[in-house]
Amino acid sequence: MEGNIKRELAIYVNQLDSDFEGFVNLAAEAGFEYLCTQDSIEWLDLSKKERMRKIGNTKETVEKHGLKFLAHHSNPILLPDLDVKKSVEYLKNFIDELKEWEISFYVLHNRSIKDEAKPWRVIEEIGKEKFDEITAEVLKEVCDYASKFNISIALENLPYPYVKKIEEIFEIIEMVERENLGICFDSGHSYISTHSVYEELRKTGDRLFTTHFHDNFGCPEEVEVTDENIDKWDRHLMPGLGIINWVEINKILNEIGYKYPVAFEGIRGIEDKEDLLNITVKLWRTFESFAKEGGENEG
Repeated sequence: MEGNIKRELAIYVNQLDSDFEGFVNLAAEAGFEYLCTQDSIEWLDLSKKERMRKIGNTKETVEKHGLKFLAHHSNPILLPDLDVKKSVEYLKNFIDELKEWEISFYVLHNRSIKDEAKPWRVIEEIGKEKFDEITAEVLKEVCDYASKFNISIALENLPYPYVKKIEEIFEIIEMVERENLGICFDSGHSYISTHSVYEELRKTGDRLFTTHFHDNFGCPEEVEVTDENIDKWDRHLMPGLGIINWVEINKILNEIGYKYPVAFEGIRGIEDKEDLLNITVKLWRTFESFAKEGGENEG
């Protein structure tokens, strides 16, 4: 992939937004090839029939504007329950729905638990080894099931204990031993919680399946990031509005041979959606071009 200067691009959107189709149209016009969904349909009190109808309508809208689905992330919980059987059935149920979109990646938060704002406390209570054994059992079955529909599971890094670093995702990947289990790298989470977003990205190697790219200004080292204050640091800015070096990010993507579309998640910073999407694509193409010019890596 060395020298590549034009990757396919994807953008996240909530499919339940009132102007969902308008956003899809703007994304297609701006040059995005893929759509990623992060709706709240899982949390709504809908019948199975109503859910499938909404999923079908979403598919029609996306295809109407010439886009394809890439990833889904609206239900990011890895363990809805510490009971393996319950967790497996819970996640397989969503895969049964998501397969209708022919997505490539189902993104889950690493070491997360349903309704637990601070899952690290549960990890410490039952022991990390036991917790990871449960996680591995669940993921083995879920990955095997997802593979039937060409879906891969991507575990995302978070700015919390036991989930900040890429090596902490690899701990799970190595226990599960499935080719369709990889990494979703969240640039914003990494930048506010690790010493080097660049080195963390480099560590993903060929297990980088998809991205949550967005920008911010970092976070003071003495601040502990929690659900209560994360929005102050995890700004979800359009790449180029914060201080992450996106030319360096592109160099690393080339270096590790990243072969999938680049996905931007929840980006903001420009109020007008059309401007936001158009400028995001134009800036990204500029970052790619500068990265191709060479120079020493700084990460």
